[in-house]
Amino acid sequence: MAEYGILGWWTIIHILTGVLIGFIANSWKFKKVKAKYAYIIAFCLLVLWEIFEKYVAVPLTGFGIESIVNRVSDIVIGYVAFLIAYYYARKK
Repeated sequence: MAEYGILGWWTIIHILTGVLIGFIANSWKFKKVKAKYAYIIAFCLLVLWEIFEKYVAVPLTGFGIESIVNRVSDIVIGYVAFLIAYYYARKK
């Protein structure tokens, strides 16, 4: 099944991934990482995941094709979820 829109069933997974990265970045082992590095690391992880999906996961599973708009929206949605979770966890 191809995904061409901005939102799809996998949007939930990308939101949860962003939230997970946000909370992990605030765990006791990563508290020493400065916020600007956490932002960069989170963004890179989300981009690397999309690259992995395109070149490894989809060819191996034959799951579906994503448009560039869908891939960019996956990254943006995941990153926004990361920022919300990161700031929420920082305040606690």
